[in-house]
Amino acid sequence: MKKFVKVLLVMVCSVLLIVASIAGTLAYLTSTKAVANTFTAGKVAITLDDIATNQYGKTIDQEGNQTGIASETYRLDASQGKKNTYKLVPGLEYTKDSQIHVAAGSEPCYLFVKIDPRFVAIDSTIVATLSTNKWLPLTNVDNVYYYELVVDASNSDTPVDVLVLDTFTVDTTATSQSLAEFNETTASIIAYAVQKEGLNLEQAWNAVKDTTPN
Repeated sequence: MKKFVKVLLVMVCSVLLIVASIAGTLAYLTSTKAVANTFTAGKVAITLDDIATNQYGKTIDQEGNQTGIASETYRLDASQGKKNTYKLVPGLEYTKDSQIHVAAGSEPCYLFVKIDPRFVAIDSTIVATLSTNKWLPLTNVDNVYYYELVVDASNSDTPVDVLVLDTFTVDTTATSQSLAEFNETTASIIAYAVQKEGLNLEQAWNAVKDTTPN
């Protein structure tokens, strides 16, 4: 009997030793994963320019010669302080071809333009011209128009061009007083671009209405 008990104790000790040995090699079951995120800064950038013309709104080449050939004309970048100088004559139509160029890679954006009210005073058709070019008046804001489409250049390799005014015409009924308001002054068209994401049209305009062009 003692011999049996001794053998039994030896067996129990052996089992405990094996269990202890196994337990010493156990580890928690774990798994670790990482989510890799790549961040890039979004951008919205525009330029605004006019086709170059003489004082009567006829397109010219870089030497100032009047031309009707598109390949010989050039454009004046407003951001560089370059501008056309017009002599206003009632009944005369002037080529303008003002265009906003949304830079390639720009995020989807709203576009706005502010038209100098003096243009409206001498050209009664200017609002209709803007409408034809997909510009609509912004509610409760004088002389500000928004482009009816959201412009998306995010996947474009070249700028996206948006026409503002192709021409303007001095009314035959324009008065000497209304024309005199232009003497030795600059009448401007100001363009604005604002990201579309996270903003509605009103919020977008409020974000830029007090900014000045650079």
